[in-house]
Amino acid sequence: MKGDTLIRRSYYGPHLTFIKYPQTLEVLCKIHDGKCGNHAGGRSLAEKALSIGYFWPTMRKDSTEYARRCDRCQRYKPIPGLPAEEYHPQNSPWPFMQWAIDLVGPMPTAPATKEMMIVATDYFTKWIEVEALPSTKEADVERFIWKNIIYRFSCPQSIVIDNGTQFVGRQIIAFLAKYGIKQHLSTLRYPQGNGQGEASNKIVLDCLKKRLEGAEGKWVDELPGVLWAYRTTKRRSTGETPFSLAYGMEAIIPPHITVPSMSIEVGSLDQNCRQMRINLDLLEEEREKAIVRVAAYQQQLTSYYNKKAKIRQEKERRRRRRNLGRIFSWGNFLPQW
Repeated sequence: MKGDTLIRRSYYGPHLTFIKYPQTLEVLCKIHDGKCGNHAGGRSLAEKALSIGYFWPTMRKDSTEYARRCDRCQRYKPIPGLPAEEYHPQNSPWPFMQWAIDLVGPMPTAPATKEMMIVATDYFTKWIEVEALPSTKEADVERFIWKNIIYRFSCPQSIVIDNGTQFVGRQIIAFLAKYGIKQHLSTLRYPQGNGQGEASNKIVLDCLKKRLEGAEGKWVDELPGVLWAYRTTKRRSTGETPFSLAYGMEAIIPPHITVPSMSIEVGSLDQNCRQMRINLDLLEEEREKAIVRVAAYQQQLTSYYNKKAKIRQEKERRRRRRNLGRIFSWGNFLPQW
């Protein structure tokens, strides 16, 4: 006991604050549907509740049931299918050394005629940078790399891109060469084969779908919340959040404020500053552990993924169009079910 608060010792990390209904429902609601929520599945939901310092005996069961009852999660759940290519994992030995960049669109027209989205993903931390664009010219891509990658995280060693005209023009090639950034292109056989970029696109679009619900033109306003939710959620491959691998500490999210936990109530400013310095000293070790976890995860994923892969032979065939009426305007935000 700590005053009137029941505390549980944790194998996971710091002490956990024992909470009960309706606080459990409030925490699940905020980390699943709130501003810091990304409509995660039951397991990820329970892990996130643990990572921010809460515990109750049936948290795994409650998290799974909460995610299953979510109407938006059900309607936008991806349709399972066989992969068309084998899985070829790529790795980066250090944060922000290699990025994957891809374009998404066209999207529903937003204010300032923005209807395209450029997505960049760091191979090590899985950190995602996204920006809405009115067009996808070489100058727009150059500006994004300069502002969102070089200014914030220094010059990367290499960038993985597809064969789009925005990425292979003279202007962008000269820009990357000027700063010593190597340019890796996906194969001509499969121009969209930028695996890490495609995976990040799916994550961002999936979160946007579940947040918008009939207000597709507001997708630009929802982007910051989607990115924050993603960056503060543990990735299965690294075992850490992108935020912690980048900055050496976990972010404070809204549930900490409305439902107090030990990490907020007990610590003082001096203790917090001292712990942050210690975390920075230990950050390199945590990153090395993440490299090992990523390698093991990719090995398991490759074995599982390639068993189901069904290599498709491209054939000449005629395609028929069907009139989708109003739904066609939804584009990337079309429900699956």
